[in-house]
Amino acid sequence: MLEFTITGLPEEPEKKKTKGKKPEKEPESFKEKIAKLGKNIKNHKKWLVIAGIILILSFLVASLYFTYEPFQNIMDEYIFRKNKQSEDLVSIPLDAGKNPKVIAYDNSISVLAENKLSIYNSVGNLTGEANIKVNDPIYCANGKYLAIGEKSSSQLYLLERSNVIWDNDIEGDIARITVNKNGYTAIVITGTSYKSIVAVFDDKGKELFKIYLATTSVADIALSDDNKYLGIAEIDTTGTQIQSLIKLVELSKAQNNPKDSIVYTHKANAGDLLIDISFQSRGRLICLYDTSIHITTVNGDEELLKLEDDQGKANFAEVGLNNSVYRVLEKSSGLFKANTILEIVNTNSKKKNIHTVAGIAKSTSAYGNMIILNMGTEVEFLNDSGWIVKRYSGSRAIKDIVINGSIAGIVYRDQVEIINL
Repeated sequence: MLEFTITGLPEEPEKKKTKGKKPEKEPESFKEKIAKLGKNIKNHKKWLVIAGIILILSFLVASLYFTYEPFQNIMDEYIFRKNKQSEDLVSIPLDAGKNPKVIAYDNSISVLAENKLSIYNSVGNLTGEANIKVNDPIYCANGKYLAIGEKSSSQLYLLERSNVIWDNDIEGDIARITVNKNGYTAIVITGTSYKSIVAVFDDKGKELFKIYLATTSVADIALSDDNKYLGIAEIDTTGTQIQSLIKLVELSKAQNNPKDSIVYTHKANAGDLLIDISFQSRGRLICLYDTSIHITTVNGDEELLKLEDDQGKANFAEVGLNNSVYRVLEKSSGLFKANTILEIVNTNSKKKNIHTVAGIAKSTSAYGNMIILNMGTEVEFLNDSGWIVKRYSGSRAIKDIVINGSIAGIVYRDQVEIINL
């Protein structure tokens, strides 16, 4: 029997498997929609209630902090950790036999002794050294720059961090130094045939110009941070009364003709003694007299704050802040008791902030937007709004306090303690 096999015929295609269709979702009923909406509203209400409670608690805490001093002290100590004790801090030892000088600049604490400047960071580690021929320094620090010379001598240096950028041997004796944040330096020279000479150098040490004063002494000098103006505070004692003068010098003009570079002169009231000057923003020269504080610009002069009024007479006053000035008053608070009243005035808005501390301030100083009240064995560091940034408490009388940027040093005879602000 013959068998035949037929090849090449197409195979019957497999039937595709059909996927099972999901059952169509039934539309929500009106009742279900209402229930879902109610649940969402309930959840939102829950979060709104929580947010409202947090807001109310925050408001209550803030109100207590700003108005109730005992609560503020507790928050500062245990929550914000503002209170620092001597034993909490890193310290740098000082050899009193070497007559060390402590200087703060470039967010560092520096110690000058035996012609060597040793620079320490915020945790007390030695980060650099510079050899400079200075034992009895006269100096000015601004940011990362330190202009330093030998008092009543001729050697002058500019340091950027731990590097000596330039040094110069001045003809005459250095009486005053100032440096701006760009490294421009100005000095007052005495001991020549002139009463005073003011010399200005750029950040590379090039002398830009000199101004010669035949009959007046220089109480202070200042350079604006835009390298545009030099401020000179002059004292004339040749008359029957002291006469103070403020002169604003334009640096670009002075390089060509110093005599014609004075763009504004203000003659103070007879008898008013100029003490200190400092530039703030927009070319405003803030001037401290023994009776008042003034703002001087090329457009004129205005009195900002009296140092004596019906509230009392200031023990201290300062113009070296970024945008503020202040005065410190002493006010009796009982038998053999007194408070220190710090009045801070913003030079832009003229707004006044007041801070009170128990006891009498022994000294005060300022840098940037930070104010320091030295109360003897305790120190308060405040911003220019009058709020406490740090409190320090020690067990012995403080010799000095230095500050630059976010670092301060509490100076004793045998050590300097570092506070990070």
